[in-house]
Amino acid sequence: MAEESPSGSFLSSRIKTLIEMIDQTQEKELSCDEFHAYLGQFAELSDQGKAARVLPLVGLHLKICSECRQEYEALMRILQAQGGG
Repeated sequence: MAEESPSGSFLSSRIKTLIEMIDQTQEKELSCDEFHAYLGQFAELSDQGKAARVLPLVGLHLKICSECRQEYEALMRILQAQGGG
């Protein structure tokens, strides 16, 4: 059995990620702009444990968009540091 090169391993990982993203694709999704319109509300609801139930499309967007997920996580860290979470 041939050993996989580091670049081959990276490529395999990227392909797996792409397949997972395609698998998560929904008929109705939010764009990043739409996500940003709900970000504050989603953060408040997250603190209450209600976000995924009330705003499921925002939660889905967080799963498939790493840039928006990073922004959300940064916002949550700020809110927690301010004692809001």
